Amino acid sequence: MSQEVHKKLRKKIFYKGILENLSAFSIGSKEGDFIDSLCLKDKDDKPYISATSLAGVLKAKLKNNPLLGDNDNKSLVILSDCECEEKPKMGIRNSVAINSENGIAKNGVLFDYEVVFKGAEFNFECLINIYEDDFANEIEEFEKAINSELLVGMKTMSGFGEFAMKKLFKTEFDFSKNDEFKRYEKFLKEPFYENAVEFKQDKKDFEIKLELDITNSLLIGSVNNDDEKADIASLCEDGKSIASGTSFKGAIRHQALRIANTFDTKLSKEFVNELFGYVDGNTAKKSRVRINESEIDSVLPPKLHQRNKIDRFSGATIDGALFDAKAIYGGKINLTIEVLSQKLEDEKNENLTDEEKEQIKARNEEKLKRYEKEKALMLFVARDLCAGFLAVGGGKNVGRGVFKGEKENFKVRENNKPLEIEDIEKIAKELLK
Repeated sequence: MSQEVHKKLRKKIFYKGILENLSAFSIGSKEGDFIDSLCLKDKDDKPYISATSLAGVLKAKLKNNPLLGDNDNKSLVILSDCECEEKPKMGIRNSVAINSENGIAKNGVLFDYEVVFKGAEFNFECLINIYEDDFANEIEEFEKAINSELLVGMKTMSGFGEFAMKKLFKTEFDFSKNDEFKRYEKFLKEPFYENAVEFKQDKKDFEIKLELDITNSLLIGSVNNDDEKADIASLCEDGKSIASGTSFKGAIRHQALRIANTFDTKLSKEFVNELFGYVDGNTAKKSRVRINESEIDSVLPPKLHQRNKIDRFSGATIDGALFDAKAIYGGKINLTIEVLSQKLEDEKNENLTDEEKEQIKARNEEKLKRYEKEKALMLFVARDLCAGFLAVGGGKNVGRGVFKGEKENFKVRENNKPLEIEDIEKIAKELLK
């Protein structure tokens, strides 16, 4: 039974805002006739963000905040579904599973899913009921969470589902004050929001920002194109070419494994799996590497090419294997690679024995050492991207998907503070130890 039963209601806090998706997102609901996963939609066939999805994101972000309840106490926060007033633009994407050891797509694992394009706006509404307890710090923490970056839906560590609060306002009612119920009655008849909630920047653990120039051409294949002349065309949504986080992350993981193999063949696969996540039967671990998704600037007009599939044994063309591909040429990509740290255990808990504290301290030290190597590994991968040693997308065997990046556009930040070249080189050397 929840703890607020029989307690007196002290305050009500109402929030209203606008959530905008800064990248494509998908909250799957069901399988379609020709699509593996359709977006969640309301009665008017418009996509929306379910309150349950948003609650899960906030619960994970706020950890032990009592406002969101626990096994013994129900949540004091009441969220509503976030609906959009106008139907946003949507499309279809597809994914393939890549073998991380050889970089080749696995057979029979093509997956199609519906997405909402970047730039859609959703109405956000929320209510917090406060009883006899004072949750001033917890409320501030909650406001910081909902007014900062939110990752909602599928593939959030591959650039999907990035949301930001465009506007956020609140109205608070303190029923210990005189005439507060009259003010509350007015609100119920015609809601009003008096105070703006200011944005607070998220703290980033470790991130690498690159500006990459496409050396020749790029082909990130997609079913979502309106070009009837091409069998396959590079991903384009709402008239803009997209560098998908899923394509870059697959290539980056494969290169990370190759580099790790160079330094330690025994631990490389386990080391990379721990960083990038994995699924093994009933065991799974979420990735701690996040790759953003971005629009490609300064793209030249795409070109259509016809290609024949070649029999690798005879060197002859295969009958009926002619296909058209439309790749993009030139262009700049702003890529961000974020590496999240592992959560450390509390080694100062008074309920622990001295021996348990020492064990926790040792595990925490091991995590910190590992994190330094993980940061170094991603610096090596980023260097390879800039040097043209790592290709992304389709047609890599014919020179597509290669980039170059200038030294001045290679920027690294830790805890939101930029690092100098000396600091970057010091981190990179951790992989050599």
